[in-house]
Amino acid sequence: MRTARSAGFIVFCVIVMAAIVVPSVRAQRRAPVDWHARDVRTVAQQKINPGVLSAIYQRRGDRRAHPAAAGQVQVDRHGRAYDSIIGWVPLAMLERLAADPSVRGIEPAH
Repeated sequence: MRTARSAGFIVFCVIVMAAIVVPSVRAQRRAPVDWHARDVRTVAQQKINPGVLSAIYQRRGDRRAHPAAAGQVQVDRHGRAYDSIIGWVPLAMLERLAADPSVRGIEPAH
């Protein structure tokens, strides 16, 4: 009799726990994603077009590089972006350039 009560109590606890946990998990899945909270880029990096930034990461060998986005930016053998921005600028210099308060954004040319 005692083991039956223990088993019944355990089943009851599992049902109560499921009744509490399942709705909260569903609510979290439906909640809109706040991309700004997940954005860990620096202020300078936020000024740089994602394709250009990905090309910078790829040049560095950084795992954050997205090959599809980086393919939009043409880079010469010296690591300079061209036909995508007006001017010849080494990719390594773009983040420092974007850190300048007078720079509003870095986008590839259309």
